[in-house]
This record gives sequence, C-alpha cells and structure tokens, in this order.
Amino acid sequence: MVGTCCSYPAVCSLPMREEQLWDGYPEPTNAAYGVAKRALITMAQAYRKEFGSNIVTAIPANLYGSGDNFDLETSHVIPAMVRKFVEARDAGATSVELWGDGSPTREFLYVTDCARMLIKSPSSTTSRSPSIWEPASCTTSQTSPIRCAR
Repeated sequence: MVGTCCSYPAVCSLPMREEQLWDGYPEPTNAAYGVAKRALITMAQAYRKEFGSNIVTAIPANLYGSGDNFDLETSHVIPAMVRKFVEARDAGATSVELWGDGSPTREFLYVTDCARMLIKSPSSTTSRSPSIWEPASCTTSQTSPIRCAR
C-alpha cells in the first residue's frame, strides 16, 4: 500500500522522519487525504497482527514526472516550474517568475524511481511504514536551477 507524505503533521522538523508520522495533525488543506492514508496504514497493521497478512506500506516523497498535473492553478512545485520554463523557452523569455520566496523545503522523488523502489521493496512483516525519499530536503529556490539545467 502506498501512503502519502501529506499524512505527516503540519508542523514537524525537516527533513521529515518516519517516527514523526503520528506526532500531530496533517496540514488542513491535505488533512482528509492524509488522515485517510493514516487509516489505511493502521488497517494494514491490524490485518498483519490479526490475520498475518503481509501488507507492506510505504510513504514516498513528493512525486513528479510524466503524466503530472501541469495546471498552474493546481499543480505542485516541480510541474509548475517545468510548465513555466517550457512556456518561457517557447516565448523566447530570458527569465521566469516563480511563486513565493523560494524558502519552503520539500523532498522530491521522480515517479519512475519510486515505482522501481516499490517493485523491488522486500515483503515485510514489520509494523513500520518506511518513507521513500532522500534524508535531506531542498528549498524550492535550490530546485529551480536543477530543473533549468536539464
């Protein structure tokens, strides 16, 4: 079962750590989704304990990749940057205006890399829900030059 980093508390240290999952309520804008995923993790743990079910749960970082949502009103950080860079390139612009001050931190993971990790992840009977991301965050201002360079 795949969880979501939206399950983590709205206020927690960054980079997030697995043991922080239950330390508070998720960000209100993502709460319904985050709490529902927490419920699924709890269900998996209960099924494992009561029936011996081998349900593996994993929580990936913020995913991006092909098939993403590139709508500037509803997309996440990287797809919004990609769209703005492509539109700037196509218009011959020499600069791109990004939202915010560049200080928010995120953990990012390319969707294909996540899929590979999920396929290769070993079966587990532990009650742990491992997180799939690098143990470091980067700011959105650190991310934009990386995306520009590719």
